[in-house]
Amino acid sequence: MPVHPLRSFFVLVSTAATCAIAVLCSAPRAAAQAACEALWPQIPAVSASGCPKSGTTLTVHANEYLELRQSCDYRGVIIEVVGGNSWLNCNHTVLREDSTTEDKKGIAIDGHGERISNVRVSNCFIDGFENGVRVNAPNHNRTALRQAYWDYEHDLRERYHVLTAMQDDAREHGASGVTIENVHARNTRGTGLYISGHAQNVTLDFVSVEHNGGPGVYIDAESRFNRIFDSCFKNTGREGIAVDGSAGNTIELNYFEASAEGGIFVYKNAGEKNYRVGEEQPGGTHGPRTQHSMGNIIQDNTFYNEDKAVWIASRAPRNYANSGLFWSDPVVYDKGGYEYRRDFAEGNIVRRNRFLDARTDALVIEDDNSVIVDNYFELFPLARSGIYLGSRPRQWVDDPVYGTEIRGNRFVVEGAIVRPAVHEFCTLGSSMTRNFVGPLGGASTLYTFPAAPCPNRGVLHPSLIVAAF
Repeated sequence: MPVHPLRSFFVLVSTAATCAIAVLCSAPRAAAQAACEALWPQIPAVSASGCPKSGTTLTVHANEYLELRQSCDYRGVIIEVVGGNSWLNCNHTVLREDSTTEDKKGIAIDGHGERISNVRVSNCFIDGFENGVRVNAPNHNRTALRQAYWDYEHDLRERYHVLTAMQDDAREHGASGVTIENVHARNTRGTGLYISGHAQNVTLDFVSVEHNGGPGVYIDAESRFNRIFDSCFKNTGREGIAVDGSAGNTIELNYFEASAEGGIFVYKNAGEKNYRVGEEQPGGTHGPRTQHSMGNIIQDNTFYNEDKAVWIASRAPRNYANSGLFWSDPVVYDKGGYEYRRDFAEGNIVRRNRFLDARTDALVIEDDNSVIVDNYFELFPLARSGIYLGSRPRQWVDDPVYGTEIRGNRFVVEGAIVRPAVHEFCTLGSSMTRNFVGPLGGASTLYTFPAAPCPNRGVLHPSLIVAAF
C-alpha cells in the first residue's frame, strides 16, 4: 500500500538510528511530525463522469473493498462502513463538507446495532464535518446499564460487580479490530477521530488532526487495548488525545503541539447525563462509566508548547458546582461552593517522553500508582514545573495521591522561577530516585524532590473506601 514518502524516509532513519540516551532520539519525533506534513491532494477542478454528487452516502458492506477515484471531487459526500472484513481505501482523495454535510461524520464505522470488526480505513484526507472518522458504539444494553446503576445506588460494591459484568458483555458487541491508517483530518467542528465506548483493539497509525473544535482523538468509556502511534496533533480545540474511562491503551511515538488545553488527558467521566430511566432530559443520555482510565502506556512521544502535556486524572480538581449538567457519580466533598467527585486514573505509565517548552506544568499527576520514568523535560521561563504531583481535593478528603514512582528523569531548567517538580499537596508511598537537573548544555546533578508529608491523617472519607460509581 502506498505511504507518504516523508514517512518512509523517517521510518528508515528511525530504524537505523541508535542513541546513547533514548529520550534524546529525534527520529521518532520527526516520523510523527511527518503525519502533519502530509501533502494534501489536489482536488479536481471538474469531476469525471460517474462521480457521486453532493448529498451522497457511499456504503461499504461486509466483505467489500471500496477504492475512491482520484478524478472525483467528493465535496458533500460521506461514507459509512456498515460491515466487517471490509476495507475503505480513499486513495489519497479529499472528503470535504458542504452545507448538506457540515453536521455529519466524514466517515462513520457503524454496524447499526450489530458488532463490527476487522475494518480498515486508509489514505483519506478529511476537511470539515462534525467528526472526521467516528467508530460508533452499538449502544448495547445502555438502558439496562442505567437501570442497574440506580438499582444499586445504596450498595456501591454490588453496583461495581454487576456493572462490570454488564460492561464486559457490552464490549463483546462493540467495535474491534479497526485500523485507521494514513488518515488526516482538519477543521472538524468536534473531535477529529472518535473511538466509541466498548471498542477494542482500534489502531490509529500515521494519522493527523489539526485546527479542529474538540479533542484530536477521543477514546470513550469502557473501551480497551487501543493503540495510537506515529501520529501528529497540532492546534486542536481541546486536548490532543482524551482518554475517558478507557484502559490498557498504548499511545506512543506521536507528536503534540499547541493544543488549546493540553496534550493527553486521562480521566474517568463522573457520570455525565447518566439519568435514571424514565427521567431523561433533552440533550441526550449517556450510560454509566464503570471502568477506570487505568493501565495506559504513554511512551516515546514529543510534546511541544503544551499547557499541560500529560494530565493524569485531569477531572480531579474540577468543581462540579453550578456546571449546568447532571452528574451521577457521588459527591465526596461539598463545601464553600466547591463540589468534588472522585476521578479514577490509576496505574498509568509515562516513560521516555520529551516535554519541550511547556507553558505551565508539563506533567500533572493526581491519582495513584503512576510510573514516571526516563522522561526528558526542557523547562524555560514560561513553565512552572516539570512534574506537578498531588491533588488539592484528594488532600481535602484525607485521601492523598498514593504510590507514585518517579525515576530516571532529566530536567533541563532555564530561569530562576522554574522548578523541576512541584509537590504542593501531600502524597503517600512515593518513590523518587535517580532524577537529574541541570542547565541546557551544562552538567546535571542529582535532584531531590521536595517532600510533602501528610501529618495528622484521619479516617478516609466513607465514599472513598470503595470505587465511587
